Parts: sequence; C-alpha cells; structure tokens
Amino acid sequence: MMNLQKSEYKSIIVTFTLLIIFHLVNFNTTAMTRTTRNINENSETIQKEDISELGDLKNEIKELNEQELKIQEELFQLSREKEKIRIQKSTLKNQINKIEQQISQLNKEISEQQERYQKAQANLGDILTTLQKMGPLSYLEELLDAGSTEVFISRLNIIRGFISDIRTTIDNLISNKEALQEKEKVLSNTLDQQEQTENELKNKSQNLTNKYKQQEQILEEVSEQRQQFEDRMKHINLAWENAVSELDDLEHILSDILSTHTFDEEQIELSGNIFSMQAKIYEDTFISIIEKEQELEKITFSLDNDKVKLTLTESNSNEEKHLYLNPVPKNNSYVELKPTKFEFLGLDIASDQLGQQISNSNIVLDFSEELAGYRIKEINIQEDYMKLQLSFN
Repeated sequence: MMNLQKSEYKSIIVTFTLLIIFHLVNFNTTAMTRTTRNINENSETIQKEDISELGDLKNEIKELNEQELKIQEELFQLSREKEKIRIQKSTLKNQINKIEQQISQLNKEISEQQERYQKAQANLGDILTTLQKMGPLSYLEELLDAGSTEVFISRLNIIRGFISDIRTTIDNLISNKEALQEKEKVLSNTLDQQEQTENELKNKSQNLTNKYKQQEQILEEVSEQRQQFEDRMKHINLAWENAVSELDDLEHILSDILSTHTFDEEQIELSGNIFSMQAKIYEDTFISIIEKEQELEKITFSLDNDKVKLTLTESNSNEEKHLYLNPVPKNNSYVELKPTKFEFLGLDIASDQLGQQISNSNIVLDFSEELAGYRIKEINIQEDYMKLQLSFN
C-alpha cells in the first residue's frame, strides 16, 4: 500500500511536470499580453524645472539677471556721480570766473594805485628837490622871520604838518600797494587751487566716463549671454517636448505590437526543471519585430549595460535620443520596464528628473497566464538577450 502510494505520487509529479512544461512551451506560441503604461493625462508637457540642465540654465539666467540689475544700478550710481561732478565743475567754473574777474579788478586797482604812487613819488621828489635846494636855512629863515611867537609856532606847525603829510602819503601808498599785491597773490593762489581742483574733477569725470563705458560693454555682453541662455532654454524645452511627444507615440505603437506578437520556439528559449526555470529572449527577436513596422522606423532597440535601450532618431536632423529602461520584476508575474535615464542634446537626465509623463509611462509585461504558478524571481540583461529567472511559488 505504501509502495503504491509512492508510485501514484511519482506519477502525479511527473504528470504535473509535463503539464507545466507543456504550458511553458505553449507560452512560446501564444501572444504575450502586455499592459501599456499608466500616463498621467494631466501632465501633457514637461516643465523645464524637471530637467537638471534646464535648471542649471535657469540658475544661470537668474544670476545673469541679477548681474545685469547690479550693473544697471552701478551705471545709475555712476550717472549720479557724473552729474554731481558736472555740477561741481560748473560751480567751480563760476567761482574761477569770479576770481579771475576779481584778479582783473585788482590788477586794475594796482595799476591805478601804481600810477598814483608814481605821481606822488614824482611830486615828493620835486618837493624834496626844492627843499634840498632851499636847504635847511630856508626853514630857519621862515621861522626867524616870524614877527611874533604865535606866527613862529604857526609856521613851525605848518612845516611839521607838511612833512607829516608827505610821510603819511608815502606810507599809505606803500601800504596800499603791498595790500593789493598780497590780495592778488592770495587770489592767484586760490585760482591755481581752483584750476587744480577743476583738473582733478575733469580727470575723475573722465575716469567715470571710461568706467561707465566699460560697464555698458559688460552689460551688453551679459545681456547677450542671457539671451543666448534663454534661446538655449527655449530650444531645449521645445526639443524636449517634441521628443517626449514622439516617444509617447512610439511607445504606444511598440507596446501594441509587442503585446500582440506571438513568439515561436526559435524566438524564446526555455530551460530548467519544475522548481527552477529560465527563459531567454534575444535582442534580435525584438529588432526583427520592430523592423517589420513602418511606424517604428525611427526607433532602434538594444540591450545595453543591464538596461533596455531605445534610440529615437529625428528624421530632419538625425539627432539621436536615448531612453534607458530598467526591467524590474513586479507582482510575481509582471515585468516592468521603468525609464531610468533620457539622453539628448548633450543632456543626461536621470529618472528622478524625468517628470510625470516619462516616469509614469512604464511598460508592463504581464506573464500571469503564461507562467501558471511560476513567478519571476530575477531579470538579467546580458550582452544580447534578456533572461527571466523563474521559480515555483
């Protein structure tokens, strides 16, 4: 009884194994059912903030705008300083004109004073000559000829006053001339200082003008650079939106084609036993499927560095865009092809920066019917094929 039970048990195991193998082989001749991606319909365009390069460009533009504003503020300050200097120069010029007028008036007064001094000096010379010719006795005679003491004193006072007036006249002429000359000297020094200040203001104004021109040139260069960055952003953003739109269309087509394709025994290799099975799908299989469809002429399928690589080529520019998808086991009998990186226009955009429209567009392969109790344990991408490691639940 025990032996019979064991024999029956072995028969059941063999039968079950054959059924599983038959079912797995049948997997090669039936269509592979795939579910297409779950796209967030509210995310029809990709924002440039989701792209690192565009984020960098945005930061560059922000910095350039700040630099442009700073230069404009500096230009405004330079303009104010230039205006202040212009007012100072104008005021100083008026002061210099007044000083020059004062100096001219002083020169005129000095000339007139000099003329009076020369006349007084000539008159004094005549007086002294006359007095010298008369000699000291003439004074004495005038005094001695006085008939009385009052006349004597009167004549003596007249002579003293005359001599005092002469001395005072001479002293005043000399003092006035010296005062005028000193004032002329002070005004001349002031004029020199004002002219020196005017030259300094002129040099400062010229320096500010040169600096203003330099800042204007820098501002022009910054504005041009900012415009280049903005044009670059527009170009990348437009190319990105076009690429995503094109990718979206091609992925729909690719998903529909793969989901309805029937794999034959030559296109898939199965090996293993009841407890551990593995399946291989070669790169050439995917390529042959894609090449049959005109809608997918722009797309190239390849297995690259443990990733599925889709290459899109622009028809007008021959510009390539590379989308890398990582195959991940999901819910026992599903394989999810999850986008991990998108390369184009020299950008390398990682999965966390792809945005909703790409990151939510994963292609899901549903093997729930074909595996019949087996689950996908591991997925490996070798040089030219995708290997599914299966295990019995």
